[in-house]
Amino acid sequence: MKNKSTRHKDFNTFKFLPFSERIANIDVDIFHKVGHEYELQFEENNSYFYQTIEKWNVLNLSESYECFRKEIRANNYITLPQVLLSKDHIIAILIKHLKLRNPLCLQPLLEIVVAVAKDLQKEFYDYYPQFLEILIDLLNTKDAEQLEWTFTCLAYLFKLLWRSLVKNINYVFIALLPLLSDNKPEYISNFAAESFAFVTRKGAIGCGKLLFQVINGVDGQFHSSLIHEHVIANIVINIQPQKSELLWLTYIQILENLSQTFKINQDGKIVNNIDLILKLIGQSIEHKGGKILQQPVPLIQQLVKILNDNNLPEYVILTITQIGILLLLSKNIKVPQEQASSLIRKILFLPQKSILLYFVDNVSDYSSFEALILPRFLKHCVANQLNEDCFHILTKLVLKKVPTCGSGIKLSHWNKYPLDFRENNTLITNIMLNHIRSDNMDTIINDFDNYVCSVICLPHLNIKETEESIGNLEKNIVHLLEKINTECIHNENQETIQKILFVFNSTVECLIHLSGTDILAMNFCKIIDSLLYLTTYPQHILSLKIISLCLTALKNNCDIITMENLLKINNALENNFSSPYHEVRLLTSHIYIPFEVLSDFKLRSSADPKVPNEDWKVFSICYNVESIESHVHTYRDQLQNLEKLTFDKPQMVMCNQTRFKTIPLRYLCSTLYMNFQLLWEPVTKIITSHAHGLDINTFWNIYGTELNNVYENIRNPREINVDFVEAKCEFLKILFQENHKLKIRPDFSNYRLLLWKAMSMFPDVAEAKTRNVSELLLNFIELEYTKKKNNEGNINEENDDEDTKTQTPSTSFKPRSKTSIKTLLHKLNVFSQVKSPMSMYREPELYKLYFDLLQHKDSSVQKAALDCIMTYKHKYLTPYKENLYNLVDDKNFKHEITAFQIDKDSNVILSEHRENLIPIVMQIVFSKMSVKTGLRTGGKSSGQMRRNLILRFLAGCQETEMLNFIQKAFRFYTKYLDDDPEVMVNSVLNNVNLEKCIPPKKLQSTINLLNVVLEQFGGLMGNELLSYLLKILLIVGAIIKGALDQLKQIHTGFLSLLRILRTSCIKIVGTFFEHFERYPWNNKQINAIFTVFIWPYINKLNIEGIHSPTTLLKLITLWGSNPRYFPLLVKHEEGKIDQYILPHIIKLLVAEKSHITVVNAIEEMLEKLLSLQPDEEDLQLKLPVDNILPVQEDILDKVGLVDKLNYGSCILLPHVPVILSRIKKKLESKAKKLNQRELFILSRISELVWEADISDTILQLLLPVVLKKCSMSIGEEIILRFLTTILNLIKNVEKPQIHLKNISPLFSEISYSSCRKLLTQILETIAIKSDDDDLKITSHLIAELNAWDAKWLDQPDFERRHSAFKKIQQTISDNNISVSLGILLINNFHFLIKSEKDLSIKENSVHSLKLLCPVLINKYKNEHKQIEYILNDTIFTLIRNGMKNSKEDVRNESISLLGHLARECSDSHFILRDLNRYTNKIDLEVDFFENLVHLQIHRHARALLKFCQVTREQVVAPNPRTLTQFILPLTSYYLCTEKYSSKNSVIDAAIETIGIVCRILPWHQYEGVLKYYLGKLRYKSEYQKQLVRLTVAILDAFHFDLSKAHTDEVEANLKNDVILKDAEHEAEPTHQVDSDPKDDEVDKEIEDSQIDEILDNENFEVDGEDEEVEIDNGDLALKICEKNMMLCKSTATRMVLLPQLHKSLAEMTQHESSHKINRRKTGFEREEEDLLRVPISLAVVKLLQRLPIQILESNLPGVIMKLCTFLKSQLESVRRVTRETLQKIILTLGPKYLGLLLAEMTPLLSRGFQVHVLVYTVHGILNCLKDMYKPTDVDKVLLTVLNLCTADLFGALSEEKEIVKITVKVSEAKSTKSYATLQILAQYITESCLMDLILPIKQVLDSSHSYKIVLKAQESLRYIALGLVDNTFISTESLLKFAYGSASERIPELIPIEKKCLTEKERKASKRKGRLPHYSKNTWKQSGL
Repeated sequence: MKNKSTRHKDFNTFKFLPFSERIANIDVDIFHKVGHEYELQFEENNSYFYQTIEKWNVLNLSESYECFRKEIRANNYITLPQVLLSKDHIIAILIKHLKLRNPLCLQPLLEIVVAVAKDLQKEFYDYYPQFLEILIDLLNTKDAEQLEWTFTCLAYLFKLLWRSLVKNINYVFIALLPLLSDNKPEYISNFAAESFAFVTRKGAIGCGKLLFQVINGVDGQFHSSLIHEHVIANIVINIQPQKSELLWLTYIQILENLSQTFKINQDGKIVNNIDLILKLIGQSIEHKGGKILQQPVPLIQQLVKILNDNNLPEYVILTITQIGILLLLSKNIKVPQEQASSLIRKILFLPQKSILLYFVDNVSDYSSFEALILPRFLKHCVANQLNEDCFHILTKLVLKKVPTCGSGIKLSHWNKYPLDFRENNTLITNIMLNHIRSDNMDTIINDFDNYVCSVICLPHLNIKETEESIGNLEKNIVHLLEKINTECIHNENQETIQKILFVFNSTVECLIHLSGTDILAMNFCKIIDSLLYLTTYPQHILSLKIISLCLTALKNNCDIITMENLLKINNALENNFSSPYHEVRLLTSHIYIPFEVLSDFKLRSSADPKVPNEDWKVFSICYNVESIESHVHTYRDQLQNLEKLTFDKPQMVMCNQTRFKTIPLRYLCSTLYMNFQLLWEPVTKIITSHAHGLDINTFWNIYGTELNNVYENIRNPREINVDFVEAKCEFLKILFQENHKLKIRPDFSNYRLLLWKAMSMFPDVAEAKTRNVSELLLNFIELEYTKKKNNEGNINEENDDEDTKTQTPSTSFKPRSKTSIKTLLHKLNVFSQVKSPMSMYREPELYKLYFDLLQHKDSSVQKAALDCIMTYKHKYLTPYKENLYNLVDDKNFKHEITAFQIDKDSNVILSEHRENLIPIVMQIVFSKMSVKTGLRTGGKSSGQMRRNLILRFLAGCQETEMLNFIQKAFRFYTKYLDDDPEVMVNSVLNNVNLEKCIPPKKLQSTINLLNVVLEQFGGLMGNELLSYLLKILLIVGAIIKGALDQLKQIHTGFLSLLRILRTSCIKIVGTFFEHFERYPWNNKQINAIFTVFIWPYINKLNIEGIHSPTTLLKLITLWGSNPRYFPLLVKHEEGKIDQYILPHIIKLLVAEKSHITVVNAIEEMLEKLLSLQPDEEDLQLKLPVDNILPVQEDILDKVGLVDKLNYGSCILLPHVPVILSRIKKKLESKAKKLNQRELFILSRISELVWEADISDTILQLLLPVVLKKCSMSIGEEIILRFLTTILNLIKNVEKPQIHLKNISPLFSEISYSSCRKLLTQILETIAIKSDDDDLKITSHLIAELNAWDAKWLDQPDFERRHSAFKKIQQTISDNNISVSLGILLINNFHFLIKSEKDLSIKENSVHSLKLLCPVLINKYKNEHKQIEYILNDTIFTLIRNGMKNSKEDVRNESISLLGHLARECSDSHFILRDLNRYTNKIDLEVDFFENLVHLQIHRHARALLKFCQVTREQVVAPNPRTLTQFILPLTSYYLCTEKYSSKNSVIDAAIETIGIVCRILPWHQYEGVLKYYLGKLRYKSEYQKQLVRLTVAILDAFHFDLSKAHTDEVEANLKNDVILKDAEHEAEPTHQVDSDPKDDEVDKEIEDSQIDEILDNENFEVDGEDEEVEIDNGDLALKICEKNMMLCKSTATRMVLLPQLHKSLAEMTQHESSHKINRRKTGFEREEEDLLRVPISLAVVKLLQRLPIQILESNLPGVIMKLCTFLKSQLESVRRVTRETLQKIILTLGPKYLGLLLAEMTPLLSRGFQVHVLVYTVHGILNCLKDMYKPTDVDKVLLTVLNLCTADLFGALSEEKEIVKITVKVSEAKSTKSYATLQILAQYITESCLMDLILPIKQVLDSSHSYKIVLKAQESLRYIALGLVDNTFISTESLLKFAYGSASERIPELIPIEKKCLTEKERKASKRKGRLPHYSKNTWKQSGL
């Protein structure tokens, strides 16, 4: 067996839960919540607030939470003190974001509220009202998750704040009161009540008072509200019955107290309270049948006591009576007999009669009713002469004990109820007889209640003589029959008839019970004659019951049970056997049973005498089946009986011999009304036996009648209503209703279905009765099936999914109800078995029906219809039978539609079959367009898939077949179609009526289908089909336009949908133009498209199209990308020449608010317009467009390119100035960038420009951009476009030579040969246009210098180039060099040096350049502008670029040129003058520049050291530009590079050089250098040592005096800058928490740029500032390296270095910002990051030492604190480097900062292994300062260090050091440094601290007698002694005195103290205290902190 697919599951993974279940599943349990293990892994000391923020930063990445996170800046509130300090700020932001109610971030916000409450504790109570208001508002939602979050938050707040809430319980109640209102859902009220109860329970007294006030009323009464009932209801629901004793004791006690009070003071208020308590008791007893009352005896005794009081009002006694009834009748209360009798007796003997009757009426079900209650009640009836009240209660009691029979079915089960009035029987009988006696019918009707009660009760009395009663009843029967025969039948008053029949029935039953059957026999014929007429009406079912009663009572009367009477009855009741109503069938069959004993039924079932004979049981069988209620356990009994009615069974054999042979068939048909499915199929088989056994006409008379009748019942259903009888007694009204009621409502539709299903088993009968059967089917389709469809509208457009979007024609069939479809299927099943379909009645109509049903959306109906068609056995169908059935089958459809090939080439379908077969195939597949095709094919995506499959399948059809299919799909729009598209569109537009408009959903389905057709049929469609689809599209578009024209009348809800439809239509129009480029458009089609889709919306394009490309814009850009459609862009509206497309597009292009995507789309269109040419086919298929704007001839003449321009360029000519203005604007912008498309447009459109001023302006803007672009690595094509544009524009400029200055640098940057050729062409054009001979010579020389070999591709022409070099050198020698020529030559030489591979050309270039530059400089050195242009703008720029070149030879040549110029032209520029100091023209071996380019690396180091030596001796400082633009780049070349990483000498020299340069740099340049290397320090981990040394060197070179600075302002600036950085830090996304965007940009710039570029930017920023540096001129001969610079006030105050230094040290690492789970996996990265940051602190401290003391003292603690946090690292390498750095820092600062260091370090290292690290580190710091201590330096930290040593030696730390696992993991714990530390302390303390040094050890010895402790103390004293011996701060005399005093016990402090015995608890406490040192205020004071 095939394994079951995993798709089939026993349950759904995701199950939909209704809101009520989701609410019920909410479990808010905050007391038993167990946190996840990762929730507990936060850092110690962190606040709950910060921990929660950290958690949700990872879990919630929504935009709303991101906004909250940026605003809250959680990193500022890590610890609890920080949270407390900023609580107002935090609360304000939380409230602000909670009020937004954004569901995406609500859960984290509510959890953060709880976290803040945990942090603030009592202080949060001040904000509680604000949060409560917001949280209550959040409960107004139907989102179950939001409710759960809010409930949880509220619960936590109550839990955390209950102490504060209890103190203000009044406010709590008022705040929660809105949640307890009736309009709130129950779950909210429950939560509010439970929350309030939680608070109130915390105060027991207050809780009691509160509950009392809830039920307390006015004037000492209970409150009249229903609140008591709700309280009791909740108590009995939630309290267990076993625990309810307190409740009942309370009830009884209160009743006792109230009753006693009432005896004293009979006040009405007390009575009301008694009544209220009794009602509450009744409510409690009533719950679950008295389950909560475990001990009823005390309660009954109390009730009896209360009843003894005769002064109680009646309503209180009634309440007690009701409680008594509950006690007696409750199934869960066991009342002892004695107590029950006592209570009953007390109630029965009450003086209030009404209460007695009420009690009897309601307690009749009591088990001892007849023994205890009935006798007393009967006496009461006699006492009251059986008045009306007693009579009615008596009758009601009788009916309850012995219900009336109603019919003969239950007559045998009737029993007499003993109403024994004893001696008063005669009296009661006479009273009843008086009610029965009547002279006419009116008397009976008028006294209806008493009459009916009398006939009901009379049979139960002990009547000795019944003659009088029977006589009265006989008279009444006669009167009733007369009334029926005379008035009722003629008047047909249904209500009167039903009332008379009811009285008649009661009278007949009474007569039978009084043994008056003889009277019935005498009047039987009259009864039968009068009632048989009424038996055919189901509403008069009492007539059947009366006949049943009579026949059952007279069944032994031979005069009544005769064949004559049976036939009379049969004539009227035969049809009742097929009645739809169970009661009718049951009573009818029961009526027939007494006649089975007739001799006429003594028949034989077989002619064989051996076969035993059976008794006639046909009627009994029908009755037996009908009397059994169909169930799974009983239906087999019914089937056994029904099987006997099979046509060949004995009972039917006998039945067929009588006139009753059709009764079984009728009854069998009626059994199909039974609503039990298991019966239907067996019964159907039995009916089939009758169909084949009976005469066909006899059978069809019955069966056909049933079919016709059921059809009539379905079309005109009858409502059987029973009118209410007018009666005083309510129970008589109910009895009247019950006697007339038909309980089962027949299902006529299902009955018809079963009849047709049965008929499929005898189709020969159906075929024989073809006229009737065909009419039934056709009438069903016409009058019922399709009529329902028309009445209900287009079902598929309103239900299912988008898959039902197929345009089905009006004659197709939509899905009906399941019953209708089943009925249709069974009918078709009958017709599918017809053997001769052509002979069927109305055969053409039947065939058309079959054909139409092939299009049905239910595959089963399709299959049935196909079965019917297959009965014709057509030759064109039979070969493809399997294919057709597979297409119909949903499961096989997908496979079959893929495999079944219907195209001509496949030859699967024969040509002679195609004409008739294809329509059937199309009918089948058409319906599949909108139904599912198999498993998992629902939804929108599958609908698209189905349509694609079908249309791909139909793509193999011929065009006419395709067209037929499409016309079938869009048949709905046939009425709109017209041959003329313009006329059609105008007609639709003029006739749009919003009231009768096509629904938008239908239009949407049309558009969807159009899309699929165009996609799948594609190029297979012919022009005819395309034209048809275009017409449909135009109709839909016209309808939409017509609707939008009536905008004010459209409901706003439809506007968006209509706009979407409009967009979809325009998109399809675009598809037409894009995919069918060769479609032969005609003028009318184009005009219709413009009328519907273009002109109405083109004016809004400038507004709607600025944000993104609209579909209309996309359509227009499509037209602009195909030369065939270009004329459409200039088609103008009829009568409006200015209204055409292009101006709107150009206006959108230049609009400032147009989005970049819109601009890109338009620019792409312009690119195509300017470049595309139509091909020959386009010219042949030219669009027939009218109203086209002509090309402007005057502009063409100006341009002068008529032959070269394409049509797109021509139509753009009027808009060229606007397009150029757009490009000009972009060039003038800050970015000054053009993309490739804009560049192409500019290059092409520049050909169309003729104005000189425009050309000149664009050239001025464009050339700098071109130069910048060409300096980057960009493609050849882009450069060509740039140069083409320049060439085109140069031709229009009057003075092109003015642009030569910007064009010259291009020769040094552009390397592509084609581009250089174009560049020389530009130069030639300038020379020709300017008519300057020198320029012509210059252009010729440049052209020769860039000559290319004509024979070889991209190869230089060496001969021409060498000859050009000779001419140039000759020109230089003649000094005939102009500036323009010189600049051009310099740029060309530089390019050849940089790019040329040929050595001869390169050497010539170098030689020529060195010749040219000095000549040119010396020639123009006296002309300032020219020399600036030559040097600054050209030569220096090229040299600096060369110095950065990756090629070493290019760099060397640039440095060599710089040295050459410094030697030869030192007087021409200050930079060359400065550099000349480092040159040696005489001995080049010692020349700075020559050594820098030397092959030997050590010569480079020598050059740098020489620079340092020369600079130190200088008195006049070089210009900063010299240093930053040349010296620093030359030096930094050797740093942070792999090439020189192993050349230590060069690196040392470079670092020293940079230090010297920084020593003489002004402030801004110095700051720039420091920032540059700090940035590298953060990222260049591989060159860490170099950069740290370099940073230290730069900081050592700090030479600025900040004495003019305002210290307070400096600190304020620093703080503001830190705050600003924090704010930016908080604004970063989660994955960039630790980076500042500006700093990141700077760092990236540092990575990608050289130092001179960074400094250039710095200089640019400060160019406009006042001079900030003032040089100290105290000694003019002072060397520059010894001078300090005094910063001006503003610069000194604006100190911005420290924040960056702080950030480098304190920024969050990647390890710290990662999730806690991932931190375990990144140990190596953490070590690398930490090691990177630790050394920075040393540089920071060195800088701080240079700054004013206030700045040092304010910033130093933060630096030390952050550094000390690295000691907490678990990585030993990080701790080691940190210790070394701390030692260096303290050596730099000196011992006076030792106290500050220890004060910051000690609190941070206080847990676990950190204490070992602390002790170890303190020793290292104290040890490194040995040579620097001064007196009192150690005294200030003595107590702090002593406490650490004491804890280390004698506390828990000493025990941990003995644990191997700890010493393995923590290297600092391996050794004990405390002894050495004590020695250092002893060595450097002063005399005043001697006692402080010894006392801690003395205290240890006092408190311990451990031998180990004593040994440690001895060792400690030994080390102290060693230290004191070496102490130079204490005199020898003082030491001797101290030693003598200690030895002789003369020092009081050292005398032992008698110890008191400590308890165990005190010893443990003291042991815990020894764990960590305790620091008192005095300790810090003595430490100097």
